[in-house]
Amino acid sequence: MKTTRLIVIGGFLGSGKTTLLARAAVELTQRGLKVGLVTNDQAANLVDTQLLREHGFTVGEVAGGCFCCKFDSLVANLDKLGADISPDVIISEPVGSCTDLAATIFQPLKQFYPERFELAPLTVLVDPFRLRHILRGDLSAPFPESIFYIFEKQMEEADMLVLNKVDSFPPKQLDMIEAKLAGRFPGKPILRMSVRRGDGIAGWLDRIQHECYRSAHGIEMNYDTYAEGEAQLGWLNAVIQLKALDPRADITTFSRSLLEQLRKRLAERTVPAEIGHIKLSASTPRGRVQANLTSINGEVSLESIGKRVSSAPSASMTLNARANLAPEHLEQLVCEAVSQLAAESHFLAEITELEAFSPARPQPVHRLNGFAHQQD
Repeated sequence: MKTTRLIVIGGFLGSGKTTLLARAAVELTQRGLKVGLVTNDQAANLVDTQLLREHGFTVGEVAGGCFCCKFDSLVANLDKLGADISPDVIISEPVGSCTDLAATIFQPLKQFYPERFELAPLTVLVDPFRLRHILRGDLSAPFPESIFYIFEKQMEEADMLVLNKVDSFPPKQLDMIEAKLAGRFPGKPILRMSVRRGDGIAGWLDRIQHECYRSAHGIEMNYDTYAEGEAQLGWLNAVIQLKALDPRADITTFSRSLLEQLRKRLAERTVPAEIGHIKLSASTPRGRVQANLTSINGEVSLESIGKRVSSAPSASMTLNARANLAPEHLEQLVCEAVSQLAAESHFLAEITELEAFSPARPQPVHRLNGFAHQQD
């Protein structure tokens, strides 16, 4: 097999990794390179994989755990892409609650497969909206301290930090955020990007295509705190079959209303439950609808693709929800929202697959560079 350049995009839930994955793949393809993608999730029925494949990309998926705990599955997916399409570049995104990639992914790949993969710098995509809480030292909201611990460790181990969503901030505020970030993580390159608009992606690719992974050492990790942070998150993947009961039924309206209903229910709890991300993809005979939400204070982003999608007679909807809520409560909340909205929107809705859980304690297959698992 030829040597393949591997680009890993880390970052917390809702930071924009999947959108960057897709835009970067398009940009590199236009440059004449053959590109493969690898997605990652704690469970099956992943919206990201569906959407990327529908865009025509060749995509491998590592399900049932993060890359570090499914290292052999990661390598198998990389090998399959190599055999199927012989890519020049593979771009991958680990689970958004995953960190310690340097010791559990990068160093094992360097040690065991030095001739097969050329590792690009570890890029971590950062959402400035979440970052502000860390920079202010406000660890009480919107997530508990153990979740912010994961967020901060992701930034600590990065070779390169990329501030996303910069189109949502005035320049002076961005300058202040960047200055504080540089003070907290001195020496790390910091780039700015708007993945949504496409700003900064070409420049980022120019840089990481000609630089190599640099971190010689992993980071010190308290795996008890890490595990506690992951356990705070409820993880839900569901498949919902929708059938229109009369001409007033509207798939697009249902999709937007479902995410707005979930946001409202999470925000109105006695202790509001912050959203990591909620993603939805509804496939219909006339096209598809995709929607996304990354905060209980955010706005639903929705795209409808195809003619007369809204009036399609049926849809198969995949829903991925990640929130700071016990999984049994997240499951109840989603089921109640789907039932209520279906009655109001003239749909027959059946949840045919549903899995709700909190991620198990991380158990990396490899952890190199001499850092033992740190305990309290």
